[in-house]
Amino acid sequence: PCQGVPSYARRAREMALRYGHTRAFLATDDEGVVEEFRRESGLEVVVAPADRGVFDSSFFIEYRLLGGYADAESITRSTLVDLFLLAGADSIVAGFGSHFG
Repeated sequence: PCQGVPSYARRAREMALRYGHTRAFLATDDEGVVEEFRRESGLEVVVAPADRGVFDSSFFIEYRLLGGYADAESITRSTLVDLFLLAGADSIVAGFGSHFG
């Protein structure tokens, strides 16, 4: 189960203090999480520019793609951007329940 934003923010703050980081890249589909993480961590939060609204649904993305309700190219592009940015990170705080996992 997901630990929630305060837990991840606390770990990110600990790593920032240990390694001198001032920013955190957040790979999330939930725009509300960005502001909460910013408040909880005290770090500058960076997110890849993308329309995250397409992910805001209880209907699985796979079914929305199959039904033509979502654009596969834009979803693939935003996913790859997140993955490439995460690959270049100096430190990572993540859960094993990630959708990328």
